[in-house]
Amino acid sequence: MLNIPHFSLIFLLVFFSFSSNSKPNIEPFFGSGANIYDQATCFRKPFDTYDSWLAMMQQSMNKRAKTEVESNERLAKFKSTFPSSSFDNFKAAIDCITFKYKVGEEEVNGYLIRPKGKEDLPIIVYNRGGNGNFGAMVFGGLMNRLMPLAEKGFVIVGSQYRGTFQRGGLLKDEFGGADVEDVVSLVKKLKYLNHADINSIGMYGTSRGGMQSLLALKELDDIVKSVALRAGNYDLQRDLSTRPEMELVYKKRIPNYATQKDKQLRKRSALYWAGEINNAIPVLLQHGDNDQKVNVYNSKALAEKFSEASRPYKLTIYEDDDHGLSNHSDEAFNELVQWFMMHLKQNK
Repeated sequence: MLNIPHFSLIFLLVFFSFSSNSKPNIEPFFGSGANIYDQATCFRKPFDTYDSWLAMMQQSMNKRAKTEVESNERLAKFKSTFPSSSFDNFKAAIDCITFKYKVGEEEVNGYLIRPKGKEDLPIIVYNRGGNGNFGAMVFGGLMNRLMPLAEKGFVIVGSQYRGTFQRGGLLKDEFGGADVEDVVSLVKKLKYLNHADINSIGMYGTSRGGMQSLLALKELDDIVKSVALRAGNYDLQRDLSTRPEMELVYKKRIPNYATQKDKQLRKRSALYWAGEINNAIPVLLQHGDNDQKVNVYNSKALAEKFSEASRPYKLTIYEDDDHGLSNHSDEAFNELVQWFMMHLKQNK
């Protein structure tokens, strides 16, 4: 699994939007009953070839770097993080599409990744972290985080959440409010997904996506069979004591925050309502004990709740590691794969 540096995420986020004039026709991944539209390959301009992607990135780096040396260093890091061989291998072996769907009156962007030529594969619904455009799944993120997982024999489906990559969508993401329906709605559409085992659905959430996953599970009952959560926040009020700057996000995104702060944070904090989720669903919790963004307390406290309720779970704390588990990336990835292999593929 690739280790993506922070600077690349910033640049890739800026340049995620694909050319509106080039959307090659593809085989429909969803049946008509899903009401999913604008299905188009991720490997369209400027991501149709490695050279065109590289040229775009180089142009961006040249504009933003203060010196030629800085620009060359950034380009070298990009090539190291995203080698042409990886791009070519994924393009040959992986189907990747973006699409749109409606949740009420809201139009939401989504994506799907699967190995080519494979049938009856289990599904993993990925819930991203961040908020708004920050943390959205750009092309580099799809290639870095999700294509390696799909390559192991899974169909990966995810929502960008409402407002992401949309003009005028800045404040539509309520950080665990109405946007939870974007996940719930997408999961319910999976019954129309072609070439997949709709009876083997897992869910994987990172950072804010951990909260998002558990909120969605309250509405999905027994549809989801297994869950993996990495560095999730499950007590938003306590988190403010270790990362007070998050209150700026809460004030900006959470409706009625000024007058209902405790109520709204509790509503989004799984420690208070974990018992409302189907207790038969096994959960993997991963966290770094030196996470400066979401304190490891979150996963430890949720594990205690699971233990009290006799829920099947596994807690793995990675020593001296950060929010992205960058010091144990391969180990954490392998654990994730094995978890879903065991709980989604064991009866196949």
